[in-house]
Amino acid sequence: MSEESLYKHVDFSSFSNPSEVVSTNIRLEWHLDFDNQLIFGAVEHVMKVMTAKATEIYFDSSDINITGDVLVNNEIATFSMADKHPVLGTKITVEIPEAYRFEGASFTVLFQYSISPQASAVQ
Repeated sequence: MSEESLYKHVDFSSFSNPSEVVSTNIRLEWHLDFDNQLIFGAVEHVMKVMTAKATEIYFDSSDINITGDVLVNNEIATFSMADKHPVLGTKITVEIPEAYRFEGASFTVLFQYSISPQASAVQ
């Protein structure tokens, strides 16, 4: 199965848009506060644009707090967080800068965040 055909399938359990843009690698930096049951740190995604029509990236999240700017290739990016869905969590939308809106483009997206004790990742 080719990479392109792999990402053409719709995953109804996710907000992501892999037919347009995919995360090919992630780097995690976590700090664990066991006493307060908190995780805080950063995640950097290496993204690959699958189609020139991609203007935004959709990420899945659950009970996180973005604690700083979202960066695309170390530049401040426009992002938003939707209202929480009871099953799917919260969709984070990051705008793809014009310079990366072509098939095959590669760039990084960096989030700094904390996770509350209520997050499913902590329980």
